[in-house]
Amino acid sequence: MNGPIELKEIKPQTIASIRLEAKVRQIPTLFPKLLKEILVNLEKSDIQLIGAPLALFYNWKKGKGEMEVGVPVIKPIASNERIKASETPGGKVAHVLYIGKLRKIARVYKMMKQWTEVNGYTLSNVWWENYLIDPQVEPDQNKWKTEINLLLE
Repeated sequence: MNGPIELKEIKPQTIASIRLEAKVRQIPTLFPKLLKEILVNLEKSDIQLIGAPLALFYNWKKGKGEMEVGVPVIKPIASNERIKASETPGGKVAHVLYIGKLRKIARVYKMMKQWTEVNGYTLSNVWWENYLIDPQVEPDQNKWKTEINLLLE
């Protein structure tokens, strides 16, 4: 973990996204595929992006749950059968900036969960990651920056 764990109040953010059932082992291949699909669709519709790609995770148990891949947009999109107008959650979160390889991110989650318990917070069943570095621009995974937000109840 690179940054300190912070308590933050986050406002909902409008996103264009695809949400589906997934398993942990599918994430590395699903994420880029879904992101590309969203970006191609947005390019055709001339919708302006206003932030980094992200992945939201809902109701994960035993390595599977719902994953929502999205990008922040300036206004809600017209939904189609795959890509929907959505929002990131708003509210109080445990937040950290992680710099490094995504395959090592599980230890950061463990530390964040311990921090919430020690500080008397209850986790919801939702969390998300904002990917601040484009892997095509920066191939060195040790320099990748990921914001992690654990939504609190």
